[in-house]
Amino acid sequence: MQPPVTKLSISLLGPFQAALDGVPLQGFRTAKVRALLAYLSVESYRPWPRSILADLLWPDLPEVDAQSNLRNAISNLRKVIGDHRNDPPFLLISQEVLQFNLQAAAWLDVKTFTDLITSASRADGEARRLQDLAVLESALELYRGDFMEGFSI
Repeated sequence: MQPPVTKLSISLLGPFQAALDGVPLQGFRTAKVRALLAYLSVESYRPWPRSILADLLWPDLPEVDAQSNLRNAISNLRKVIGDHRNDPPFLLISQEVLQFNLQAAAWLDVKTFTDLITSASRADGEARRLQDLAVLESALELYRGDFMEGFSI
């Protein structure tokens, strides 16, 4: 199963891959900018305080330095994903929190994989089992390897 060609596609099952309108994204200044995109997209169910994100990515730095690094990472990420040009934006940003915008045109392999596995039923009946097998095969096509295989910050 291929992601839709529209807007932002993020693949994290296997090596990190991200594309905008089918074109691989380039220009990430650091692996931590990629990590920020991955974290926000997977954990999109709620807004994340900047202080938590800064501490997650720069745990050994004083808070003021970690916050500065986070601001720079957000700026780079928004530029790479074309967030300023997108309506709605991919990121919801305030002075206190960040959240991946669930209303934006984006595709995440992890979410699709989870949705497909969840939809597979254990109901009785041969036709239902064959349908579930097809759904599970679609999920398996998304699996390119371990979550963010080979990625480190």
